[in-house]
Amino acid sequence: IAFKLSLVPFHFWCPDAFEGAPAAVAGFLSVASKAAAFALLVRFCLALVGNHPSDLNHQVFLYLGVGLGVVAAITATFDNLAAYAQTNIKRLLAYSTIAHAGYMLMAVAAMMVLINSELDNRKELVAGALEGLIYYLAVYLFMNLGAFAIVAFIRNQIRSEEIKDYAGLGWQAPCFGIGMAFCLFSLIGMPPFGGFFAKLMIFKSLIDAAAVHWSMWALLVVGGTNTVFSLIDRKIVV
Repeated sequence: IAFKLSLVPFHFWCPDAFEGAPAAVAGFLSVASKAAAFALLVRFCLALVGNHPSDLNHQVFLYLGVGLGVVAAITATFDNLAAYAQTNIKRLLAYSTIAHAGYMLMAVAAMMVLINSELDNRKELVAGALEGLIYYLAVYLFMNLGAFAIVAFIRNQIRSEEIKDYAGLGWQAPCFGIGMAFCLFSLIGMPPFGGFFAKLMIFKSLIDAAAVHWSMWALLVVGGTNTVFSLIDRKIVV
């Protein structure tokens, strides 16, 4: 599952595959496989829940959630930093895809921490974490497909996928320039775009889970810091 989600350290195939594949294929890989893999991961995690909570499975779910949170933090941080060195637009979007998988894994981590807690509103909080994941996937699907579609159109015109060749796109092709800016700003999580509310829901789930285990506060700080990193990455393109 980690390989399909391109989570660190199973992410190495993703940038090479995206760069070598046509933009349409890379866009499909970036959303379809991620959505299916997250559905499988959530289903697997929920299948572990017993009808009779005990101290043992409470600890299992708690530490599994904390472990997923550590993987999510490493994935988001490593790939946002790795994106700085990219010169190919599809490789940049590939590292963006990996980082977003880290953000979405934060929702699963929060769900696992909350799922067997002793909070009175546990079910509502778990449902909120799942809603945040589904909404994030929906926004990510449209924005990422939009970005790859624009890359495909531009590639057919200029025969290049280098980021430096996108200079002046807003003047030469305003529709593509505005569309790419819209997609990237939403993927970053800037208000008032959909990505902002998606990340807000994920971070809200982390705050809820922090009432159960302190590590969720640390994961929230990592998520917010990585949002700043991704802003600088995408600003280079825009």
